[in-house]
Amino acid sequence: MIAIISLKQPIRDDVKLALARAERGGVNVRIVTNNSPQTAYSQALTAGLIKDKKDDQPSAKKIMLAKEFTEQCGGLKEDFVDDPDFEAEDAEANVPQIKKFSPVDQNKFDQLIQDVKIIARATPNDKLLIVSGLANSSAVGVIGDGNSDIKAFKAASVSLCMGTGTCMAQKQADIVLRDDQFSDSIKAIMFGRNIYSNIKRFLQFQITCMFTLIITMFVGYCYFTEAPINSTQLLWINLVMDTFAAIALATMPPLETVLSEPVTSQDTQVLTKAVWRQIYGVTLWNVAVMCIMIFAGKRMFDLDYSTATQTTERVDGKLTAGAIAKRTHLTIIFNTFVQLAWFNEWNCRVIRPQDYNILTEMFLFKKPYSGWYFLSVMIFTAAFQWMAVNFGMVNWLFESQNLSAQDYFRSVAWGSSVIPVALLLKFTPNSWMDKLPVGINENRQFENKYMSLVQDNMKGKKGTKLPAGSISDSMAAQANAACAEG
Repeated sequence: MIAIISLKQPIRDDVKLALARAERGGVNVRIVTNNSPQTAYSQALTAGLIKDKKDDQPSAKKIMLAKEFTEQCGGLKEDFVDDPDFEAEDAEANVPQIKKFSPVDQNKFDQLIQDVKIIARATPNDKLLIVSGLANSSAVGVIGDGNSDIKAFKAASVSLCMGTGTCMAQKQADIVLRDDQFSDSIKAIMFGRNIYSNIKRFLQFQITCMFTLIITMFVGYCYFTEAPINSTQLLWINLVMDTFAAIALATMPPLETVLSEPVTSQDTQVLTKAVWRQIYGVTLWNVAVMCIMIFAGKRMFDLDYSTATQTTERVDGKLTAGAIAKRTHLTIIFNTFVQLAWFNEWNCRVIRPQDYNILTEMFLFKKPYSGWYFLSVMIFTAAFQWMAVNFGMVNWLFESQNLSAQDYFRSVAWGSSVIPVALLLKFTPNSWMDKLPVGINENRQFENKYMSLVQDNMKGKKGTKLPAGSISDSMAAQANAACAEG
């Protein structure tokens, strides 16, 4: 004997950490390979997928041969079903049929798959069986790199191919991990879940601003006999609420805590009770602050004018002292509203029920490039708002009055008060949150029968009748006549 040569395929450095993060995020990872059970077990033990060496015993049911697993499930069956993604332009169009694979005994499959972590000596059809069976009850992601994984790719909800995979596998995969890092698959999960989080952030901010603005405008108009916020200021507020908020909050990169959130599904509510708690609580506080500014601002900021005074009153072409004082008051109201919105936008970065870590998740960022869109928008908003109430040309455009440094920062202080209020709301008992009145059913589809009738008319479908009582008699008569004529 001259020599003994031993070969080993080491686990990538990022795999063990990625598997730990996946487990923390509720992702159930399984290895389906054509390697031997011994090789697969050794790799799983090294990666941390199997933590106890006793798990290789048959009683643990952690490892199975693919042939045995397939036989117990009764094999793979093939059915033809209607294509769920097909959208027919004509109601009489034939819906195409597609192949759907599933285990013969789905119940037995569900029992076996609960405990199995490794399935060895798997053929492409075995992989297809496993992915198809899992896809019947949950979302399935498949990571592979060879032609033997292509069938499983097609059956998976999301397929990822390693950058070193074959050309055919990369073409069939939904995502190609170019840097060949397994941890990127966890990043994909984080960014996918973060879509819901970003929508929650944006809606929480926008709905709060909208409620506050409506009440402020109504109360202010009743008190001042003119709009407390003029049209130009409303346009700026609309930019802050909609465009800038969408850029800042809907582009936020995922925080690490997104992995500990529950897995989302088609029935997942976007506006959860936790989000509504913040909307209700912050809105009430914002309205209270705005009412203080409206009713007590005149005295707080030592302004002298009568309620009947209009901001456009002039003598010899110049604004009267009363008009200047009232315009100053309305400018303070406008500035306070924007400051409340600005600080609340920081609050809306963190939307989990009990998450509120100012140092690591609010004002500071774990990575220097994290949330640059958010930071840029916030800096621009703060700078432009200062110009809107203090800088010549912009000040003239907004029809606002120059504020002294003291008055400006007093309104900023009132705006910053929303931060501790949002913090206190996070500490409210969950039992309070469960009692919140939320009358919006996001999963209920709105059925507009009149629009359906019009669409049928456009398609040339005759004889469609609108049910009585759904719309006015005159509209129903016109619509039914149109459909009858075709």
